[in-house]
Amino acid sequence: MIQQQIQQQLEFLIGKLKARKLLLAFQHEIDLICFLRNPDKEVLTSLIGEKKADLIMSAISLGRDLYIPTLQKRTIVDDISKASACFRDLFFLPQERFAIAMLKTNNEYLYTKTLFVGGTDECSVSVKLIFKEAIQCEANRIIIAHNHPSGNLTPSYADLDLTQKIIFAGNMIGIQVLDHLILGNGDYLSMRATTDLWKEFED
Repeated sequence: MIQQQIQQQLEFLIGKLKARKLLLAFQHEIDLICFLRNPDKEVLTSLIGEKKADLIMSAISLGRDLYIPTLQKRTIVDDISKASACFRDLFFLPQERFAIAMLKTNNEYLYTKTLFVGGTDECSVSVKLIFKEAIQCEANRIIIAHNHPSGNLTPSYADLDLTQKIIFAGNMIGIQVLDHLILGNGDYLSMRATTDLWKEFED
């Protein structure tokens, strides 16, 4: 059913012949879906030509902008949807990445930076480098996030342990860690809302 819907959308965008050629390039439905979530422009061009590839890339970009809006600098991050928008580039990536969003005292958004890149299921993170970045830009608050390429948003033991260390370190130096988001498959999970890790440091 999903493949049929994708096929219809592709046919509308690039025509039946090009759509069929693209579909046949992937043995399994899940392979096609994963590719279209984070398409390689060169591979796409080799399969269907540059003009049709540009059409698909533009459609995917538009869909992402509508689904996960780009957060503008100085936006006040006052809810979870805006917090997740800080990390819009992490939602559909095939490898794990860890990023940090910098905010001022009033939750005014400064910027987001990816600090660590890992494989398909793990990413090595340095607590020291996280706060070095925050101190350099004079951020008073931060939101951290990483993606799970599998789409499973359940935090691992390593996620819980790392988050606890980051919250503790932030508390020691006066930089508040507002949340740790896990992203994947276009969805997200707030570790602050689903764990007790912050209770010790709440007033």
